[in-house]
Amino acid sequence: MDPVRSVIRDREQSSRTATGTIEEKILTLQERKQELADMLWSESGAVAGSGLNDEDIAFLLG
Repeated sequence: MDPVRSVIRDREQSSRTATGTIEEKILTLQERKQELADMLWSESGAVAGSGLNDEDIAFLLG
């Protein structure tokens, strides 16, 4: 994720979300999941190091 986007999003979220709430925990979890997906997913549309492509993932999740 783009660091500038991350900072802007964090500021927007902190202005909308009270500290220690379930909403804040959900947003944090979503961010962590997005970071993990960004690390695993390559620009070619394949999961890094797995040999799977978009069609394979669709089949597995479909």
